[in-house]
Amino acid sequence: MNQKPREAGVDEAGRGPVIGPLVFGAVALSPEQRKFLEAQGVKDSKDISRKKRLKLYEIIKQNSIAHATLHYSAKKIDQLRKKMTLNEIEIQGMVDVLIKLNTNVEVIYIDAADVNPKRFGERIQKFFKAKVIARHKADRDYIVVGAASILAKVERDLEVKKIEEKVGIPIGSGYPSDVATRDFLLQYYKKHKSFPDWVRKSWKTIELIKSKAEHEQSKIDDFF
Repeated sequence: MNQKPREAGVDEAGRGPVIGPLVFGAVALSPEQRKFLEAQGVKDSKDISRKKRLKLYEIIKQNSIAHATLHYSAKKIDQLRKKMTLNEIEIQGMVDVLIKLNTNVEVIYIDAADVNPKRFGERIQKFFKAKVIARHKADRDYIVVGAASILAKVERDLEVKKIEEKVGIPIGSGYPSDVATRDFLLQYYKKHKSFPDWVRKSWKTIELIKSKAEHEQSKIDDFF
């Protein structure tokens, strides 16, 4: 009798940024694979250097029953936010990436986005036969979720890098709290009077930047 079940883990990267996609990662592991990945240093992506994440990204893909990622673009997020909360978007994305994983497991571990992890898990449970366990800090406590977080984080970072290469100047991390990101968005809006598709226009940050740009312009107009 197999006492250690096959398990899947799900996590996301990019819930809060104003720039770039929200990326979901899912990984399915056997008990032996989980033990191997733990020995390789797999854990919460936030606790690993970028260089090591890139190395583990390949190791995870080569040493899992199945793996999958799913990107929700900034444009898609803006569209979904017209009818859904951010938590509901996360639930949809996690369900979608688990379906894409397309493998049978006995347990699914999820890094809960809701303040109430039980409620978050129950909303995903109805889509699957496997037992769903949703926890805060699941990416820290379960290797399989840590593995999923690494896949999501690496792909999210690569997408942001592509955006930066496209515009040809630093854009920062993409988070509203990043001064470099805010400065980039302000200068972009001043020049173009609009934002590209890879900016989440439904974020409050965007309205604040528009107001600041217009205020600065009105001061210049007043001067002349």
